[in-house]
Amino acid sequence: SFLVCYISKDTFYEYEDLQPCFNSVKLQQEVFDKNKVALEQLLGLYGFDHYSPSFTNYSLNVSLQQLHDNYSTLNFSEVSAYKYFNDVQKVFAKMRDGHTRFQKPNLMSNFIQMLPFPIYYEDIEDKWFMQDPTLRSSDKFYKYASFYKIKFENDSTFKVTFNNMHEVKLINNLSPKDYLAQFADHMVDTSHNPHGRFNYLQQILQGQFNLFYFPEIEESFRSLNVTFLNSSSGSTYFQQFKYQIYSNTNVDNLREWQAGFLADQTITTSKQAFILPKLAKQMKQLEMPSLQEYLKNDIMNESPVAPGQFSVAINNQAFQLFKFNSSDYVLQIFTFSPSNLTQFKTDLLSLKQIITTMNTTQRLYINLQGNGGGLIKVGSLMYRTLFDNYPFENRFLITDCDSQQLFIDQKIVEDPVNWWTGAPLNLQFNGTHSNQFSEAFANNTEYAEFFNSTVKLQPNQVIVFTDSTCGSTCSTFIKAIKQNNRGFIVGTGGIDGNDDQFDVSSFAGGQVLSTSTFSYFTGLNATLQTQKDKLTLAHGSMTFAYLMGLSMRSNDSQPVAPMEFIVNEVDARLPTVMLKPNEFQTSLGTSFMMEKLFANETIKALIAQFWGTICNQTDDVKKIYRMFKGNCEFYGCNSSYYQVDDECIERTDYYYTYRKTDKPDNPEQKSSLVLGLSLGLGIPVLAGLVVVALIVVKKRKKVKSQKSQEDIIKQISTKFY
Repeated sequence: SFLVCYISKDTFYEYEDLQPCFNSVKLQQEVFDKNKVALEQLLGLYGFDHYSPSFTNYSLNVSLQQLHDNYSTLNFSEVSAYKYFNDVQKVFAKMRDGHTRFQKPNLMSNFIQMLPFPIYYEDIEDKWFMQDPTLRSSDKFYKYASFYKIKFENDSTFKVTFNNMHEVKLINNLSPKDYLAQFADHMVDTSHNPHGRFNYLQQILQGQFNLFYFPEIEESFRSLNVTFLNSSSGSTYFQQFKYQIYSNTNVDNLREWQAGFLADQTITTSKQAFILPKLAKQMKQLEMPSLQEYLKNDIMNESPVAPGQFSVAINNQAFQLFKFNSSDYVLQIFTFSPSNLTQFKTDLLSLKQIITTMNTTQRLYINLQGNGGGLIKVGSLMYRTLFDNYPFENRFLITDCDSQQLFIDQKIVEDPVNWWTGAPLNLQFNGTHSNQFSEAFANNTEYAEFFNSTVKLQPNQVIVFTDSTCGSTCSTFIKAIKQNNRGFIVGTGGIDGNDDQFDVSSFAGGQVLSTSTFSYFTGLNATLQTQKDKLTLAHGSMTFAYLMGLSMRSNDSQPVAPMEFIVNEVDARLPTVMLKPNEFQTSLGTSFMMEKLFANETIKALIAQFWGTICNQTDDVKKIYRMFKGNCEFYGCNSSYYQVDDECIERTDYYYTYRKTDKPDNPEQKSSLVLGLSLGLGIPVLAGLVVVALIVVKKRKKVKSQKSQEDIIKQISTKFY
C-alpha cells in the first residue's frame, strides 16, 4: 500500500500551502523497493543500460543507482516520499533521446505516467489514487483536472470522477487503465507524434532544399522552406518562410539572400503580431555552421556527370530499379506506402528475380534519401525479399503486464485481406490473460518454390544511402540492414559539430522496431477494437502502454520488445545536407543525384576500402568474419551479442527477443497460426497465406490482499478539504 496525501478535486491551492501535505507522506520500504525495480525495467526498456554506447545513457543509469544507494541508508520514517519522487524526477530530467542526444521532456512524461507519480495504482486492491499531479516547482497548483486538460487541449469534456473515498474511478469516462494507455499514446514523443524524432537543430531549420542542377536546361532549381518552431503559453506552433536560392548562391552572399528572405516571407500562422518582432533574431539561425557547411559541401555544385549511364529496369510508384554502368543496380525506394499494393507485389517479384541473378562482382546501391516511411509490412516484405529466405516463419509472444490487459481483452477483429490472394481471413481470439506469454506461429507455403531461390547478396555488394528524412518504416528498414550486417551504410547530412552519434535510424528517427521483430514481421494484420469504443492504435503506431505490455514481462527467459533504441552508427558520413526535393521523385532527379554520389571522391574511397565477403565460418555463432585487404578479419558480432573490443557478449536486454533456433523443429506442428495485431507504423496487411489466427492464453492468478481498504485509509496522515 501507499500513503496518499488527499487533496480536494474542487479546490484551488497555493503551491506552498500544499507542501505540508506532500511532506507528511513518508517513504516506505515496500514502495522504495518496487519503484526501484520498475525504474530499472523502464531504463532497460529504453536502452539505458551499461552496454549502451552513449555516455549520456550510461550516466543516467549510474545517477539513478547512486540515488537509490543513498536512499537505502536513510530511515524511511523520516524521509518524505514527495522528496524521493522529486529526486527521481531530477534524474529523469537529464534523460536525452537515445538518437539525437537532446532532452525528451514528453518521453519523461511517459515514465511519470507509468510510475506512481500523479496517479498511483494499488494492484492488490485494484484501486487508483490521485497524488500530486505535477511534482515539480510551480507558483500555482491547480486541481487535478487542470493538469490533465493541458495535455489534451482539444478535449473540452475532460473530467475526473471520484468516489466518496477520493479514489479515481473514471477519467473522461474511461477507466484509469484505459485512459493512461490513451494518454501515453499522445505523449509518446517530444513532438506529441511518434514520428517526431528529428535532429533538434534540423527541426529548428526544417525545410526543403531542391538541390539539382539539370544539364538539359542549364539551370539550378533551389528553394528553401524554413520552418521555425515557437513556444508560447505552453503551446507549440510553426511559422514557415519561403525563399528562392539560385545557382549562384554561396556563403559570401548568405546575408544578401537572408535580406531577400525577410522581404519574401510567408507566415503560416495567425499569430503574426507575436512573430514579426522576433523574426530578425530568429533569422540568425540561418547563419549557423550547419547551413554554411551545407553550402560549402553541396556536392550538387560539382561538375555534372555525363548522362546516359542509367537505364530503368523497374518503374513503380514506390520504388525504381536502375541498371547502372551495364552491371550494377540502383534501387531507389521513394516510400513504403505504395498506392497500388497489387502492382507493388508484382514489381517486387520482378525485383526478386533480377536480384537473384546478380553475381558477386555486381553491386546493389539502395537509396533511401527522402523516404519518410510508410507501411511497416511493406518495409519488412522489401527487406525479406532482398535479404531473407522464403518461406519465412513467424513467432510472436504476448507477455504479462497490467497495461497489456487492455489489448488482450479485445473481442472484435475486422477480417483483413490476405496480402497475396486477396482472400479474407477468419481470425479467432480465445482466452484472456496469461501470467507468462501466449505464442503464435505463421508458416507460409505459397510461393515457396520461387522464394526459395535465395538472394545471395554478400554484405560487400550492398551500399545504402540515407539522410535526415529517412524515418518511420524507413528507419526500421535501414536499422535491420545495419544490425544484421547486410550492407555498408552511408549517412548524408546531419549537423556537424554536435555529439549526435548518427544512429542509422536517427537521421529522422521515428519509432524503430527491434531487428528481430522486424525481420519476422509477417504482416500481423488484425486491427484490434473494443466493442464499445472501436479503439484503434493511434496513427497506426503502437501506444506506449502497448509497448510496456509487450516489454515488461514476467518470464525473463522470453523477453519481448517491439521497439529498439540501441544506437548503431553509420559506417560513413557525408556532411552534405540533402533533404527531399520534388525532383527526387523523377527518374531524371534520381539518376542525376546518384551519378553525383558515385563521382564523389569520398564515396570512391569508401568503396575502395570495402569489407569483402563473409569468411571463417566456424561454430562460433557470436562473431562475424569478413575479408578485408586480402585477409579474413573480425568484423563484428551477430545481432544477439554486444561487441566490447574484440569480444561478443550475449544480449540480455529487453530488445533481443529470440533467435532463429527458438523456432519449433517441426513446422507441421504449428500449422498456420498467426497473431493478428495492428503493430507498427502503418496499416497492417498479411504477407503470406494464413488461414486461422488463434491466441490461447491462461488466466492470471490474482494475489489476495493482505490489507483491507480500511487499513489503507487509516494510514493517511493528512487530508485537505
